[in-house]
Amino acid sequence: MILGHYRNRRQAFTDPSKWPQINILYTKIGEDVLELKQWYNYESEEKPYRHYHLNCEYISGDTVITH
Repeated sequence: MILGHYRNRRQAFTDPSKWPQINILYTKIGEDVLELKQWYNYESEEKPYRHYHLNCEYISGDTVITH
């Protein structure tokens, strides 16, 4: 799945004036529910600019639809 902590460090280093460093964190909080947080590197996880829950619907094979 997509669970984990991701950063765009390589992208940000290629053009810092265009791409700020961000953190993306996907955490499983329920059977079919994920929490998504996104925050700027100069801020902290406690001050995300995007934070919401995603409901996952598992389709056949490796296909997952999120709502």
